[in-house]
Amino acid sequence: MDSFQGLKLLEFCGSGAYGDVYYCEDISGKKMAVKIVSKKKIGEHWKREFRGIVNYRKITDENNSLLKIFHVSEDDECFYYTMEAADSFDSQKYTPDTLALRLQNGPLAAEDLTPILSSIFDGVKAIHNAGFAHRDIKPDNILFVNGKPKLADIGLLSSLSVTVTQFAGTLDFLPPEERSSETPDLTNRQSRQRNDLYAFGKVIYCAVTGNSPEMFPHIPKDFNLSIQRKYYLHLAFQLCDREPLCRLNSIEKTELALAGIQRKLEYGITGKDLFCDTAKKIKYRALRTLAASWKMTRLYWYFIIPLLLLTGTGAYFLFRPKPPLDLSKIKTQTYHNSIYNFSMTIPADWQILTPAIAELLSQSPKARQSRHAAFFAKLFAHIKEHQKDFFICDIGQDQMDFIEIVPTEMTKKSVLARKPELHKIQMARFFKKTQNVNVVFSEIKHRTIAGLTCYFMDFSLAPGTRNLSYDIVIGERVVCISLQTSLATYQQRKQDLETALATIKIHK
Repeated sequence: MDSFQGLKLLEFCGSGAYGDVYYCEDISGKKMAVKIVSKKKIGEHWKREFRGIVNYRKITDENNSLLKIFHVSEDDECFYYTMEAADSFDSQKYTPDTLALRLQNGPLAAEDLTPILSSIFDGVKAIHNAGFAHRDIKPDNILFVNGKPKLADIGLLSSLSVTVTQFAGTLDFLPPEERSSETPDLTNRQSRQRNDLYAFGKVIYCAVTGNSPEMFPHIPKDFNLSIQRKYYLHLAFQLCDREPLCRLNSIEKTELALAGIQRKLEYGITGKDLFCDTAKKIKYRALRTLAASWKMTRLYWYFIIPLLLLTGTGAYFLFRPKPPLDLSKIKTQTYHNSIYNFSMTIPADWQILTPAIAELLSQSPKARQSRHAAFFAKLFAHIKEHQKDFFICDIGQDQMDFIEIVPTEMTKKSVLARKPELHKIQMARFFKKTQNVNVVFSEIKHRTIAGLTCYFMDFSLAPGTRNLSYDIVIGERVVCISLQTSLATYQQRKQDLETALATIKIHK
């Protein structure tokens, strides 16, 4: 047919179990989609679809992650509703842009994972907070409207205050206990929302790997597991764990996990993260052991409890963070600064490059033949020009961490007068103007180190790196000691440097 209820039907988009969808326009020229559900074709089931639309429309007006419903109506033969139309995937012919269609070309780009998955979760959260469950979350039902992903096919939406008696959803996106059970738990209200979260985990898996859902939890061979993909794949495994007791099973926990991923991607992993991850691993293993051995636990509880205690203790010693640097237990060397006349004890493997040493090394054949020759040449010239002392913490690595000790024109009075919040704004403007970068500050404050007044800054100038700056007052003058490190070694380098700074001695 070419028209329906005053709508001009432009393209047939597809058929589902409960109706046909068309791309259409109204008399004003507004493009939209219309779903037409035949009452005779599906019998009494059309009423469930109708209830789903009514329920869904109540919560769409205030949430941009849900597909907008424009008009709902019925006649003797069918009922229909118009809604937002998806973007077209094909410029020549209207083809609804869905997540499933995008994944036919492979996994999503790493930088697209956070905005797309966060928007999908916002839609799930809105549905659950309103007291409903979607019951058919999958890539085919995620449409892109104006470039933004939105949940669609909302005919299966059910109110949690209503008992559901008919099985719904797509098998590959249902938990294994629902698929294998001859009598799925359809009446449990919470189980319907937990099933949505399981399906969301499968959507994450498909988006990250490009695999179809039945391949879960397989990871493609030679897969480029970037840091973003690693975090989101771990979340997918948490949401879709085969053991229900071990899954993330609430909107609140899933929201915290997503927020944690975004924070780690922006600021890096902290010591608290390492501790929490270790605790979660111990808890996860304990839960899995309890779930798989429930009958044995009841029979042999006097054996299982001591075993869990031993397992937890062993896991702590295996996964605990590396302890702080202990200078008394390693080889050390003494660094002396002739300009400010102070010394401190540093690890023996830190390579000290003073201007005089840099002058000699710049002429050596070894430096010229090194795979880092270009880096060293530029470094030596920089050290000589600015009369700074330079420590390389991990010589030979592809991305080296380094420490600079730089004379400054600052005075004790100027450092003491700094106001951290105002100084943060000034520094942000300085880096934007001189280097065209947006600096992200983690901490900025006055401190005391080795009995000396210090102005401390912790910030990031580029993704994957972290910078620490210590403006230390010595007499009436100020020396700047700064560290640049990768996120992977940030915590350890900070501990090592502050251990060394604590040994500073002023010589008269």
